[in-house]
Amino acid sequence: MAKSLGQQLAEITRKYEIMLEATAKEAAQNLTNDVQTSRSRGGNLPVDLGFLANSFSASLNSVPSGDSEKPQGYVAKNWNDAPVALVINRIKIGDRLVLGYTANYAPYMEARYAFARSAAQNWRQHVNKAARKVREATR
Repeated sequence: MAKSLGQQLAEITRKYEIMLEATAKEAAQNLTNDVQTSRSRGGNLPVDLGFLANSFSASLNSVPSGDSEKPQGYVAKNWNDAPVALVINRIKIGDRLVLGYTANYAPYMEARYAFARSAAQNWRQHVNKAARKVREATR
């Protein structure tokens, strides 16, 4: 039996909602990778002990929280992107993803190195790249 117009429109709408969410997730991950790329790897993020980079976090519909001051005896470590990726993966249409640094000196470092601003200025490219990837995957 042929599908009604309403059923066809519902299927098309759902397909595009899935594609839109996938594009948002991919673009947010691209932005995260961009903002977290260290100066030594061609990005703008300054890294000494890694506390600033490790203070990067994400939240849906609220401001992310975390340590603002480097703990006594902090040991340099590589940033673990899994917690941010998990938040990004939960994005639904209508959510507001908030990415940011909790280190108390992040605004001063941003003023000097523009790591967040420069990544944000690339947002359109991140979205376009993500949209192409999603379109190719759904063909």
